[in-house]
Amino acid sequence: ILTRIQLDRANQTAGQYDMALGHFCMAVYMREALMGELHPSVSEIWVLISAIHRERSKLELALKASAKALTGYRDAHGDKHPLVIEVLKTIAQIHTELGNFDKAADITKYVRLHTK
Repeated sequence: ILTRIQLDRANQTAGQYDMALGHFCMAVYMREALMGELHPSVSEIWVLISAIHRERSKLELALKASAKALTGYRDAHGDKHPLVIEVLKTIAQIHTELGNFDKAADITKYVRLHTK
C-alpha cells in the first residue's frame, strides 16, 4: 500500500491525475479492508484524493473526500487535533471556492475557536 501511495504521489506530481486517482482509490480500499474505515491511515489517503480533485477543479468530489478524512481523524483524535483542524481549513477553503461563503465562515469560526 505504501509503495502504491508513493507511486501515486509521483503520478500526481507528473500531472497524471487519472492514474494517481485510480491507484489512490485502490490504496484507500485496501487500507479500509485492513484497518477499518475510520483508521487515520485511511483518512490520510482521503486527504490525498481530495487534493487531486481540488487540483482538477472537481470541488464537490474534493469536499466529499475531505469529509471522509475528517470523519476518520475525528474518530481517532477528537475535535481539536491538528489533523482535524487542517482538514477543516481545507473544507472551508473548498466551500469558499464553491461560493458557499456562509458555510466557510462558520467552519473558519470553529477552527479559530479550537486552534491553540
